[in-house]
Amino acid sequence: MMTRFKRTARAFGREDGNATIEFCIVLPILFSIFMMSFEAGLLMMRSVLLERATDLTMRELRLGNFANPNVAMLKTEICNRTVIINNCADSIRIELRPVSQVTWALPATATECRDRNEEIQIPETFDAGSQNELMLVRVCVLQKAIFPTLGLGDDSAFVGLGAGLVENNPGYGEYGLVATSTFVNEPS
Repeated sequence: MMTRFKRTARAFGREDGNATIEFCIVLPILFSIFMMSFEAGLLMMRSVLLERATDLTMRELRLGNFANPNVAMLKTEICNRTVIINNCADSIRIELRPVSQVTWALPATATECRDRNEEIQIPETFDAGSQNELMLVRVCVLQKAIFPTLGLGDDSAFVGLGAGLVENNPGYGEYGLVATSTFVNEPS
């Protein structure tokens, strides 16, 4: 029995450990890629659901199914139609404005998200428009990343994975999911 144990111990001692070193080098890289894929997939799902909720709400608005629409009511409707967006009511910002059908000039500024660091917020633009008027709606919802240290933003080491994500507080891991839609107010 003791000789069998000595033989096994000698065989184990002769291993030089090359596979262990390779494993220790490659495992963190593979695990980071897995976590980034999960994070990107979750953010994409949230973005798709935000787009869908925005489109459904804007359809109801253009058909005139809302009596006296306002920002708070639109926020509630959009948030009720999204499923996996965390803390939607506190992190959503809506901009609704008419587009001139003469100049077709769109807003020159990017979609503004809510900045949690500022105490005073810029008032939201809300103009329900008149009949047959082309309307532009832009919605931004801030979402915190599950793995904020991975850096899926445009300034990360993995450029391209986070293309199009609006990072609200760099280094904090909070991204703005943006949905844009247009519609024409139906004549009543």
